[in-house]
Amino acid sequence: MEPSISYRVTQGKQAGAVCAPHKHSCGRYVVSKTRFQQDYIYLESLSEVLKYLQAGYKLRVSDQ
Repeated sequence: MEPSISYRVTQGKQAGAVCAPHKHSCGRYVVSKTRFQQDYIYLESLSEVLKYLQAGYKLRVSDQ
């Protein structure tokens, strides 16, 4: 069973919006330690994403 990951924005114009992991056009999720595309790691499942989050990586999200 895939984990459920979400984030609620607390400040700014989007306050209250719920964000979920963003799936890129290639169908994969992206984690990285920086915001730069050269550092992106593409992952296929939320289970993999969760392991990287626990290791200190950041997940690209979007409000759906």
